[in-house]
Amino acid sequence: MDNAGLAKKLASLAQLDFDAAQAYNEAAPMVGKSDSEIREHILLFYEDHKRHAKTLSDAISGLGELPPHFSIDIMGYAFEDVTLLLGATGTFGAMIALEQNEKLVAQAYADMLDDSDFSKFPMDVQSIFKAYYDDEKRHLAYIESVLHQIEPALKK
Repeated sequence: MDNAGLAKKLASLAQLDFDAAQAYNEAAPMVGKSDSEIREHILLFYEDHKRHAKTLSDAISGLGELPPHFSIDIMGYAFEDVTLLLGATGTFGAMIALEQNEKLVAQAYADMLDDSDFSKFPMDVQSIFKAYYDDEKRHLAYIESVLHQIEPALKK
């Protein structure tokens, strides 16, 4: 695969990270005032997604291709709408929305790692992908742990 093809795959993932960052940014103020630790994690994950999008854009430039100009796309609007709708119910709803978003992002990274063209990426980009996939799994594990803590309290 040529650099343009590799750059296209990177751009798709960078856009998804950008969209996920926007969803985290929308979710943070929806978290209950008593859930400051959760809000802090949301803001850290927001920063992770911003960093992912930036680093992937830099990798595209490193391939000699033009990096994407980020703007919210259809997936971004879907992330944002779900986050706003569910987040309006508070911390639990915001975390449900973020869980769905993270599952999509984590699956995109997993798909890229399984892609037959993955070995054609420069080694530094492969390392970035692996590290960012680990970030996505960490985000998802945290969100799921919060949901498991909150859900029983809601049933009381």
